[in-house]
Amino acid sequence: MHPQTRLNLLMAMRGEAYTYARYLLFADQARACGRPDLAAVYEEAARAKRLEHFVALAALVGLPGDEVANLRLAIDAESFDVTAVYPALAAAALRYGDESAAALFTAIARDSRSHLAVFQAAVDTMALPAR
Repeated sequence: MHPQTRLNLLMAMRGEAYTYARYLLFADQARACGRPDLAAVYEEAARAKRLEHFVALAALVGLPGDEVANLRLAIDAESFDVTAVYPALAAAALRYGDESAAALFTAIARDSRSHLAVFQAAVDTMALPAR
């Protein structure tokens, strides 16, 4: 597969995942406003985003992989979030005076650190070849 096509697939996956989550939030809000009919519409669209579109795109890029590959990808992603993404986002938010966003970014980094530890513990229980 051409590298640009792979990047495009990954970009499309991000979009589908974001839209899936957003539609579920819209469904919650519609239900809270007394519109279960509208909530059902959002939930059906969300289902298609996740179970049809995202799954088809993921299959083309080879996701999920085997247990080892999945754990390594999860560890890499959480490590990146903990060391680069969320600390940088928190620092930028503080520079702009957005304390609420900075606090949220910091809390998410803490959660990611916890996820990283769990994934690493799973690796430690398996006999995995060295990287």
